[in-house]
Amino acid sequence: METKQLKIKVNGHDHVISFRTDTSDIRVIKQIFEEQQYNINRLHRAADIRDEYERIQAQGKVPVILDLGANIGASSLYFHWIWPEAKVIAVEPAKDNFDLLLENTKAYKNMLPIHAAAASTDGFSSIINDGAEKWAYRTEINAAPDGTDLAARSVQSLMAATENALPFICKIDIEGAESELFSANTDWAATFPLLAIELHDWMLPKQGASKNFQQVHAKLDRDIILVGENLFSISNQI
Repeated sequence: METKQLKIKVNGHDHVISFRTDTSDIRVIKQIFEEQQYNINRLHRAADIRDEYERIQAQGKVPVILDLGANIGASSLYFHWIWPEAKVIAVEPAKDNFDLLLENTKAYKNMLPIHAAAASTDGFSSIINDGAEKWAYRTEINAAPDGTDLAARSVQSLMAATENALPFICKIDIEGAESELFSANTDWAATFPLLAIELHDWMLPKQGASKNFQQVHAKLDRDIILVGENLFSISNQI
């Protein structure tokens, strides 16, 4: 499939991102860089989040940003360019997206692309809608390998990939798999100062895709703010 490059200016600096023509890639790029989907400056608590980033570094620790459902890496690149000292772990299950993610992030040492599906526990997974648009691939957990060789990775094991790390931001856009992600082993949710999640009840009617997230979040001391397609959940401990 044909790819092109687009020049993007972030914080006064020019950057380049590759995308596939005639796909949803350009829409993803516009959401991230034109619509500023993950720009925290629109939040009243933006200063709290920036202070936490600096506090983590002052401890000699590495702020970690998990990008769950990284697609071609547009959001991962945005996070890296805004928070350059953070380690960005970009998790993407679809091989075609992941190949372009690798291309887009290869120049940055603070970025770690991982070909896997985000899940509540480590294991195996598969794509269940191969014919979907590039930003809409869905995954399900498998009890055993099925020949796809697609790993399922928990937040805990993803965090373990970086030494001396502390949670900072977890972005979640995994096309309904948030139901499984928040079904077990959810202590990690309280440890991230900022969660940014797109829920998919609109896409999966009567399946309760957001139910597990809502149940986990209701027990935590956090503010929750709707911004565009995303819920921003901010810890009240920062």
